[in-house]
Amino acid sequence: RVAWADLGRSGSLYFGNTIYGIVSYGSTITYSTPGDLPAVNLKPKRISEYEFCLYNRFLDNRIGFEFSYFSGSIYNQIMGLSVAQATGVGSIRINAGEIGNNGFELNLYGSPVKSRDFKWDVVLNGTRSKPKVKKLDAGITQQGLWGMQGASVVARLNQPYGQIIVNSYLTD
Repeated sequence: RVAWADLGRSGSLYFGNTIYGIVSYGSTITYSTPGDLPAVNLKPKRISEYEFCLYNRFLDNRIGFEFSYFSGSIYNQIMGLSVAQATGVGSIRINAGEIGNNGFELNLYGSPVKSRDFKWDVVLNGTRSKPKVKKLDAGITQQGLWGMQGASVVARLNQPYGQIIVNSYLTD
């Protein structure tokens, strides 16, 4: 089996809209500015991938295997990058990333017990996947994905995607 796919996906629902907050201050209605800068000239996120697979069964389907190799890239990723609060917004949405991923998957099949009234099938599965950050926007070497006090998950240029960073506390 050989497969290839190339598809696009826009941001989440209303991602390209500018959303103002409506706040009541006494009897006066006010509008608050959005937390992020509206998206300008965003391209859809693109995913391109191919896969090669070899599959076979032997001994009247009692044993078998399936081996797949895959390689792909997710590019034009839409990210919200933090900017200085002096700009009046907290982040800006841009196409900023490319993540490459390749790996393999192996399935081993077996039917240790097979009779007219009963069949016991066993499947052993193993996989290895290596996502790597290939590109971030110009001048960016690290992008935060998630975080809280003391720990965060980041995308670092030329490193595996989703590294967990734990900051130690200062001690004497």
